[in-house]
Amino acid sequence: MARLSLSGLIALAALAGPLAGCGGAPPPPQTFADLRFTTEPPLRLAVAAVEINDEYRPNLDPPHYEQRMPIPLPHVVDNWARDRLQAAGASGHAVAVVTDASVVEIVLPKESGLSSTFTDQLDRQYVARAGVRVELRDDAGRATRVAEGHAERSITTNEGNSLNDRDRLLYQMEIDLMADLDRQLETQIRNNFGNLVR
Repeated sequence: MARLSLSGLIALAALAGPLAGCGGAPPPPQTFADLRFTTEPPLRLAVAAVEINDEYRPNLDPPHYEQRMPIPLPHVVDNWARDRLQAAGASGHAVAVVTDASVVEIVLPKESGLSSTFTDQLDRQYVARAGVRVELRDDAGRATRVAEGHAERSITTNEGNSLNDRDRLLYQMEIDLMADLDRQLETQIRNNFGNLVR
């Protein structure tokens, strides 16, 4: 049996290296920038402090998906309250109550038959919901003014989407969902709080 020389082994290794990289290994997971709301001017409220109350408790069991989003949705909703609400008064306080920050993953039924083998079928639907109630409370803890917003968005992926494709779609869904919620809440706060918004 013929033996390869040292130079032959080096040449073979040089060829094998690029081929090994062409295997079916998935690409590394993407990283996404945290979703913040600092590009908008804060809503300055006539209170001494702003608090966040996470009334919604994330669910880690399927079909819940909120903690597996590119940026976990409960964290994003908290970011909204931190970035958009600012204390600008001497008494009382505001409470941002997170009432919803859920995402569910729905596995869609597949068609059978010959035609289904030649097309990418719909695979999963993701439904995201976000809700926040902002309360102005006096020093005794009584709510004196309330503003509330709710938003919902969904996307559907198909079998041809890679994991990175899916995550990009989910990230955009979070951006769109929070833009909807932000518009609602700003309108409600300005309408309901009147001159207590500075």
